[in-house]
Amino acid sequence: MSMLNLVREILDKVYHWHRVPASVKAKAVVLYFRGMSLRDVQRYLLDEDYRVSTEAIIWSWLASFITLYTLLEVKS
Repeated sequence: MSMLNLVREILDKVYHWHRVPASVKAKAVVLYFRGMSLRDVQRYLLDEDYRVSTEAIIWSWLASFITLYTLLEVKS
């Protein structure tokens, strides 16, 4: 499973009702972990017509991904 699909699957479990699709969030998380700055991730999301704050990206999406990924790793 690719990293993008893994991130999308994890975020979809938490944010299935949110206004930004899990696929867009997954792409943002992967870009951040590959070294892109938060400002650049924010610009990417603006290009995709999603206006989100930097705090939403780092505190919400990244924290959720890290928490759920850790839980999945412990269960495996």
